[in-house]
Amino acid sequence: MNEIPQLTKKQRRELRREEKLANREHTSRRKMINRIMMWAIVVLVLGGIVYALTQAGGDTNTEALLTDAVSADDHIKGVADSSVILVEYSDFQCPACATYHPIIGQIIDEYQDRIAFVYRHFPLRSIHPNGQIAAEASEAADIQGKFWEMYDMLFQNQNEWSGEGDPTERFVAYAEEIGLNTDQFRTDLTSSVVTDVVDANYRSGIAASIDSTPTFFLNGAQLDNPRSLDEFRSVIDTALEAAGQSTNQNTNVDTSTNTNDDSTNESTGE
Repeated sequence: MNEIPQLTKKQRRELRREEKLANREHTSRRKMINRIMMWAIVVLVLGGIVYALTQAGGDTNTEALLTDAVSADDHIKGVADSSVILVEYSDFQCPACATYHPIIGQIIDEYQDRIAFVYRHFPLRSIHPNGQIAAEASEAADIQGKFWEMYDMLFQNQNEWSGEGDPTERFVAYAEEIGLNTDQFRTDLTSSVVTDVVDANYRSGIAASIDSTPTFFLNGAQLDNPRSLDEFRSVIDTALEAAGQSTNQNTNVDTSTNTNDDSTNESTGE
């Protein structure tokens, strides 16, 4: 039988050194592989996050959208079935809303045969204590068929009633001035019917993420509030063109109602 040759001390040292070098090389390779795998996982995770954010950004509209469709229950001026619909959420006690009132009046006069203008209540109750009852007064007037007459009275005389502790008698006087039965008006003003209408409008505004007045929607998309009559005309004309309708304005318009072409919005958040 062949005998296994004995290694010298030098050979044994050399063998141990080669084993150590081999172990170090193996350990180094394993560490490198682990680092590569770790970075690959990080890159994949970050790529997934970027993709998700990109997809989310593509599907999300940063502007609020109108959630409740316009219906026959809304207060509408113009062509009810128009393809261009301007909706305003407003508070009768809001100074900025009163500033927009003559501009909206001009828009209604100029575009009444081509668009629908819809008014909805959004009383900012925490800062405008008379906003709710003013909205209810307009709805009480609506029961007798004179919503828009009371709408005008409330905005045009906002300074008279907005600071009163209880503006009921002032509203009754307005009702009489526009030819309403004041006894019926008083009864309707405190009825659940008018309160329910105002509250339903308010809830629809909350659902559309409204937090200030006035807030305007054109064909369901929230507008960055136009700051003048001309800016309103521009966005409405663009919508009319997109709908294939004429943008020529009526020629029989009393421009004297335009009292504030350069008005700026001073929306008030609740």
